[in-house]
Amino acid sequence: LLREWWTALVALGAAAEVVDPQRGPAHRERRLLLTADPRLEHDLITALLLPPFGAQSALGIAHVARTPADAPIVNVAVCVHFDEAGKVRSAMAALGGVGASPVTGHVLGSLSCWLLNAEPALAAAEETAAHLSPPDDYLGSGDYRQAMAAVCLARALERCIPLQTMAQGH
Repeated sequence: LLREWWTALVALGAAAEVVDPQRGPAHRERRLLLTADPRLEHDLITALLLPPFGAQSALGIAHVARTPADAPIVNVAVCVHFDEAGKVRSAMAALGGVGASPVTGHVLGSLSCWLLNAEPALAAAEETAAHLSPPDDYLGSGDYRQAMAAVCLARALERCIPLQTMAQGH
């Protein structure tokens, strides 16, 4: 469950306020959560800082697992912000299970200034997945993980489409 929460926090653009236990509480630091930061294993997280999430924003999630009770092999969260015209202002995806780091963040710049529908969602998903080099393990090959990353990202983006329509007032 931690990996799913982590992908959502990365997609939302969250930051962590941390304290190094060896340096004491006077040494606070903020870190943007774009990947799993190994330094966080030793630091004390004192706050999670989330940017504003308004009516013109949407969060979509998707994953694949061997069974519904299993942990995801690949999971994706995407946060899309729309402008007043309903076009994508910005989009950030977080993918889990597709790299050396448990979760990686990816800016979906190709969606900017476009109306979000199935066609640009699939194109952005395939473009993002093409740049991944997932490892092989007992749960799936790198090729399988790369293909599932594209599928999950497209599904997560498509889940933001109805919310885009509501943001436009339709």
